[in-house]
Amino acid sequence: LAKMDKTLTVTQAPIVVDFNPVADRLRFMTGTTNHRVHPDTGAETVDGVLAFEDGDMHKGETPNIVAAAYTNSIGKPEKTAMYNIDATIGALIQQTKPNDGTLKAIGKLGFKDKPATYAFDIQGTEAGKNTAYLAANKMLYTVNLDTGNATEVGAITRTDKEVRDIAVLPEM
Repeated sequence: LAKMDKTLTVTQAPIVVDFNPVADRLRFMTGTTNHRVHPDTGAETVDGVLAFEDGDMHKGETPNIVAAAYTNSIGKPEKTAMYNIDATIGALIQQTKPNDGTLKAIGKLGFKDKPATYAFDIQGTEAGKNTAYLAANKMLYTVNLDTGNATEVGAITRTDKEVRDIAVLPEM
């Protein structure tokens, strides 16, 4: 267990964490801050501020990233892609250059009512298939990584609390 080498500033924004399986680094974001953390040494690298890339319809808007997940997160993949959920626009976002912080809107999730919380993860298989899951409004959804559209899977039961994080096990 490594201790981070710097104290990171945390804002009122949610803390978003996921593991990059290719770089072997922990991605840590809050607000528009964007960091990589070495899991063995705790060394922290400050990356580019989160911002929508040139040509994106949301360029100039402040992103509100509340959840993130990587594709191909099983084994030692050759490549991965990082996806985020933006709560302000209610959309799936791809972090096209995670170290630079550049974001590209993929598409709206399609919720009528804005969820209080979002929890997001992507299940990868050794064959390279990726299925994105989202918990919001006490429902579980799959999310199309090409369009952003969320499709209802079923209700999340046995809790009266909002789900704030999920981890989907690899398909066995």
